[in-house]
Amino acid sequence: MRTLIVHRLTYVYDAPVSLGAHRLCLKPRGVGFQQLLEHQLSVSPEPSQHQEVLGASGDEIQRLNFLGTT
Repeated sequence: MRTLIVHRLTYVYDAPVSLGAHRLCLKPRGVGFQQLLEHQLSVSPEPSQHQEVLGASGDEIQRLNFLGTT
């Protein structure tokens, strides 16, 4: 069985804002009988820093930081 999941989150503000640090837990795990074939993540605006860390639960966590306003 193949599954395609698309998640889109959009924020809209009346004036430019500074973005704080973001912590994303969006990548599914390939464990047991499940195999992760592909994972894509696109973020706009482009983060100034992007770090992938492994959580205690085994989940991959994306840490993003942004400069300036958007």
